[in-house]
Amino acid sequence: MIRAPPASPRHELPRARTTFVGRAAELAAIRRLVEEGAQLVTLLGPPGIGKTRLSLQAARELGGDATFCDLGEAHDAAALLTAAALALGVSVEAPTSNDALAVLVGRALGQRGETLLVLDNAEQVVADAAVAVGQWMDAAPSALFLVTSRERLRIPGEHALTLGPLAVPARRETSNDRLLGSEAVTLLLDRARAARAGFVAAPGDAAALAEIVRRVEGVPLAIELCAARLGMLEPRALLARLEQRLDLLAGDRRGAPGRQATLRGAIDWSWNLLDAAEHRVLAQCSVFRGGFDLDAAEAILTVAPGGLAALDLLAALHDKSLLAVEDLEGDPPVKRYRLYESVRAYAAEKLEQGHAAPEARDRHARYFADAGARWARAAKGAGFQEGLAALARESDNLLAARAQQRQRRELGPALETTLCLEPLAIVRGPVLPYLELLAATLAEGGDSLSPRLVARALGSLGIAESRRGRPAEAVASLQRAVALAAAEGDDASLPFLLAKLGNQHGVVGDHPAAARAFERARALLDRHDDPAGRGVWCRHLAFFLWRAGRIDEARRYSEEARALLQAHGDRRELAYVLSDLAAIYLDLAELDAATTTLAQALDLLRRLQYRRVEGRCLLLLALARREQGRLEDAQAELEAARALHVEDGDRAAEGFALWHLACLALERDDAETARQLGERALVRYTELGDGHLVAHARMVLGAALARLGEPDAADAEMARAEALLAGSDSPGRDALTLFRAQVPLARAAALLEVGDGAGAKAIRGEAERTLGALDARAPAIPVAGVRFARRLLARALGGSVPARHEPRPARAVSAALVVGDDGRWFRLFEQREVNLERRAALRRILAALARQRVASPGVALAVDSVLDAGWPGERVSAEAGAARVYNAIQRLRRLGLEGVLRTRDDGYLLDAETSTRLADRTPSGGG
Repeated sequence: MIRAPPASPRHELPRARTTFVGRAAELAAIRRLVEEGAQLVTLLGPPGIGKTRLSLQAARELGGDATFCDLGEAHDAAALLTAAALALGVSVEAPTSNDALAVLVGRALGQRGETLLVLDNAEQVVADAAVAVGQWMDAAPSALFLVTSRERLRIPGEHALTLGPLAVPARRETSNDRLLGSEAVTLLLDRARAARAGFVAAPGDAAALAEIVRRVEGVPLAIELCAARLGMLEPRALLARLEQRLDLLAGDRRGAPGRQATLRGAIDWSWNLLDAAEHRVLAQCSVFRGGFDLDAAEAILTVAPGGLAALDLLAALHDKSLLAVEDLEGDPPVKRYRLYESVRAYAAEKLEQGHAAPEARDRHARYFADAGARWARAAKGAGFQEGLAALARESDNLLAARAQQRQRRELGPALETTLCLEPLAIVRGPVLPYLELLAATLAEGGDSLSPRLVARALGSLGIAESRRGRPAEAVASLQRAVALAAAEGDDASLPFLLAKLGNQHGVVGDHPAAARAFERARALLDRHDDPAGRGVWCRHLAFFLWRAGRIDEARRYSEEARALLQAHGDRRELAYVLSDLAAIYLDLAELDAATTTLAQALDLLRRLQYRRVEGRCLLLLALARREQGRLEDAQAELEAARALHVEDGDRAAEGFALWHLACLALERDDAETARQLGERALVRYTELGDGHLVAHARMVLGAALARLGEPDAADAEMARAEALLAGSDSPGRDALTLFRAQVPLARAAALLEVGDGAGAKAIRGEAERTLGALDARAPAIPVAGVRFARRLLARALGGSVPARHEPRPARAVSAALVVGDDGRWFRLFEQREVNLERRAALRRILAALARQRVASPGVALAVDSVLDAGWPGERVSAEAGAARVYNAIQRLRRLGLEGVLRTRDDGYLLDAETSTRLADRTPSGGG
């Protein structure tokens, strides 16, 4: 810290007129650098990022003798030295040379001992500032220099700290408290209250305020200018006008320099410090959306012949804080460049003024249309993860390319670019924006599009409709796609389209049409050697058979699909197959096989970030836990699945989660919760138009009403369910029979209340006969839904499920988890081995958990035991120890043990359902 010497006067810093908000991490970093002996700290950042305000706050917190010197009006060495001399109160007799003036300032600083000099806005005299500060550091070794600049000084002893924007709320955040509590929104509210006395954010304003700070990307100057507008506009009105951000964000802050009064002025200031080559490249960078990499830059940006290369000019813009750079994970890491949106809008204006905008946008469109096609092909095959990651990174650029193609009336290419986004929309969602974009582009192209391209687009439209849970619309689109592909002789795409069509025919209940589509697809596949195509066909057929209640056939085709797709390396389709197969194992009551398959699927899905199918697997895992009697675990898995589906915007899948939560509430004898959840599931299923699912929702709703003592309402729901299942031979009819038996039990309870024991006994006999009759004709092990309905009825009758309906043992499987060499590596489900050689605490914890799992399955290790295993001999507080253990467990989960590493009230354990083996050999590969 800086301490003023006894005889030294205090040199006042400019008075703070507003509250300082945020930047705790940056202030701590400055303090740490000073404590470690740094003499020069340079705060870097783009226009409006808050460098000046942070430098002043840091100076106040450091304490002691401090002087502030604004270099905003300095344009050469003489002006810089004069400003410093005046700020320090140095008496100068004119004329004085620059060298002599620099010596005088250095001497004054040296005489002050421990003092702090803040040099603000050094970027326009950066070379002169570097020379002067270097001299002063030598002359005054006890002085500390805090410099704000958009470019480093690049002298020995400099410690640079780059400022980013203030933290903004996450897009998926819904809590008003967390929205209003972020750094950026806190600043907006504070300055809004200064602009309009009594300003208070209404509860409904939180989302709009959060979106305002997101739109200006957390840049403090932009936020302050927005706050000034909240003196006249309500938050939603301001948000609607932010498209004209540079013109809107002009302030009336009297006394502030032009560069601080408006966002445009701040960026003007930086633009005027660039040379012609940098002007050219910065303007062209405005064609990118959401960032870009060096390959894209070199393909799209044009530089003057014989001048600096694109990479050198990008580096220069980064050095001047106009271009952000981040390192993306990879081997090797990849650098990605990005303009702040305000700078991008300003640069776009400059590009238009230079008349080079159309050519730059055309180069951008051609590059990303070609690259998007490559990424989409990869995302549909063995390169699934890499292709999907590229599409996610570049989705904004692809949309910009599509917009340029449409503007040039290149409607075929625009449709092809739109189709590139299909894997991203289907896998990660949300699917509705893609569906609307695709439908609009398809309609706009009309007769100008080639039939093959239209067939592709209709097929994608059908897939998107099925993803939204609209099977009737999916069937219509897929039928048109099949007709066009067949007319064009496109035998390569027809089998997949037919398989998907058969699947959706099954969903709407048209089983004959489904069978014809599958048979036609098989005939086409038999003409070609296409194992991957056969695997996809088997997957869709197995799903159709499973829905139809033909479980053994579904199992055979699903296991064939798994083998074919594993051999082909198609991880995307394999993820689907594993979830389907787990559902089949559940219906067959092979719970060990189901949980093992689900753990495999979840491991794969989380590495692929395939969140939709991850949600389905969590739901299936919950069903397995429910059958095992682990109702708390089942509840947690179902809530996690529902959260994923809500986040993804998948209302169909959310309906599944709600329905199963209603079932779980019934199993826990919470009829009122079951009724509420059943009603919500019914709304979702009705939206889908799937009568089979609506029937199941009405069954559970009816059972809940019966439990609540409303037999007439319950009977009406059961009647509606029966009408929907009329003519069906699916297991749903057996489930309905069992659910419907809850109604006479409700009537019996009503008779008991009025003292009619004989009548109640007679009615209960109806339910008992229903259960007995179904047992007499049902298969030895009915499907999971029927087992659940039977369990409820048996419990209501005061009995238990006969042993012949208990889950049957799974077929032999190899060890799912292998832990080797004292925890130095592990392998889960034949996946790549993960090496923990350099993670001593993690490997010791894993070894202890593995030994406990082998010696005492199902017995947890207490937190203290895990702490002793990971950090033997160390003594920490209970709170710190628990935090250490929690973080270590989370890291192990992220490394691949998510599906098998459990948390309980009594500690941590490896899942007793997952077979585990200890090994002592070294791993074959790292993780």
